[in-house]
Amino acid sequence: MEHLDPPPPDQWNKRREWFESFIFDYEESGSYLVGEQASAFICEVQACFCSGAWAATIALAFAVIEANLQETSGASKKQRSIDLLRSYN
Repeated sequence: MEHLDPPPPDQWNKRREWFESFIFDYEESGSYLVGEQASAFICEVQACFCSGAWAATIALAFAVIEANLQETSGASKKQRSIDLLRSYN
């Protein structure tokens, strides 16, 4: 399978600007406890979002949540995703 063509630059930029403004709104009112792995995943989420890879965007968004919960939970061992989500309701 060959790679898909990226969207036109104006569409990419429109999506990027929307994504960055959306994230900025939450960064202003949110916690500063974001782990390194979660921060790295956010960059990947943005690239998938801008390219229109919607399924990958959703999967990576969950990876951001999971990575951040793992890194900030304070647990000495890695927990299953379902257990992490239950512990935070």
